[in-house]
Amino acid sequence: MGSAEVENLSGLLKVYGDGTIFRVEDPRMFVQASLLGEGGVASKDVVLNEKLGLWVRLYLPSSHLQQQTENRRIPLIVYFHGGGFCLASPALPDFHNFTLKLAASVGAIVVSVAYRLTPEHRLPSAYDDCITALQWVSSHAVDGGDLEHDPWLESHADFSEVYLLGDSAGANIAHHVVSRCGGVEAWSPMRVRGAIFVQPYFGAEKRTRSESE
Repeated sequence: MGSAEVENLSGLLKVYGDGTIFRVEDPRMFVQASLLGEGGVASKDVVLNEKLGLWVRLYLPSSHLQQQTENRRIPLIVYFHGGGFCLASPALPDFHNFTLKLAASVGAIVVSVAYRLTPEHRLPSAYDDCITALQWVSSHAVDGGDLEHDPWLESHADFSEVYLLGDSAGANIAHHVVSRCGGVEAWSPMRVRGAIFVQPYFGAEKRTRSESE
């Protein structure tokens, strides 16, 4: 007889009593990046650490794609998706479409981070991954260094206008990325102007009275 199911998140993620984890990994659930410019925005994936499975999806307004000069730089938004730390990806349609619209409406480059998920990778893995991603982004603000640079960020990002954005668990991650690294000043010469929290998730081991009620 198989182990009893102890958690089931809409059939997408199941956890069993013996520690076995079942996660739906259907490629049809995900949207591919496209350089063709959906909605006036081009996108592409960049692998930061193949061993960890850490990657980002970059979004750039198509009007800047062919312009490889440094004269017209645009703001940079680093986005951490929600999903309770255990679900989702930048490639899911909801998050992909959101970041497409964000880049188009704001006129900014967006870096959407695909961090490791629980329960396979317990916290602080997600925090560590997102700090690593932001370190990679910030490496573009200086010449040289050991990290490989991306031409979109090198040519178009304004590193004096950088914002962190997260929703739900992603907002929790944005908070920890800033607080664990000594505040926004710690990322100099890149200038993090602020962090935007959308319906942020913060919890504790013990429920508050309002949560219990």
